[in-house]
Amino acid sequence: MWPPFALFFVAYKPWHNKPQIIVRRLARTNLYLEGMKDRFKIVSIKLAATIRRRRKELGYSQEKFALQVGVDRTYMSKIERSIGNPSLEKLVLIAGALNCTLKELFEEA
Repeated sequence: MWPPFALFFVAYKPWHNKPQIIVRRLARTNLYLEGMKDRFKIVSIKLAATIRRRRKELGYSQEKFALQVGVDRTYMSKIERSIGNPSLEKLVLIAGALNCTLKELFEEA
């Protein structure tokens, strides 16, 4: 099995049948990347639900929580709806505001 991240660009050589293999590699790579996008979206949705649930357990309104994290309320709303894509730094700040570690946050998701 080829590694899913292998991308090869080789000039076509008519005396040699390699271009067909290269096309298969690219096709498999694209399928792999599509699968990763789906997995990322699932994790993103679960993480957003975990953040919202923990915030509500602590009794924070979305506005107060956003102020504590240091982001705008609308951005926090996007994160909780899995529309926003927070940076690692923001995730660490969110985990700190939720009184947990980043590891615990992802384990719950």
